[in-house]
Amino acid sequence: MNEQGSVFPITLILVLIAMFIAAQAAIVYVSQNQFTYEIRQYYEREIQQKLKEGPNVNINESPGRETGKTEANQEEESGHSSKNHPPGP
Repeated sequence: MNEQGSVFPITLILVLIAMFIAAQAAIVYVSQNQFTYEIRQYYEREIQQKLKEGPNVNINESPGRETGKTEANQEEESGHSSKNHPPGP
């Protein structure tokens, strides 16, 4: 097999595949760390902003977000559903 010169190209292909896999793993690792850092910074800034606003601010409330009620809970309270229903008889 070595007389035909096929060992070196196969070895190069395997090394390139291994390097590609290692590079992708490193990229994923760095991306996950960057995401974690950005999320941590976001929540730290949000908490600092809430603390600056004063003691009467509910930390669980954010602008544009209601206090823990989901769309399904709101529909149950109002008795209406946003889903399309077929017309009645």
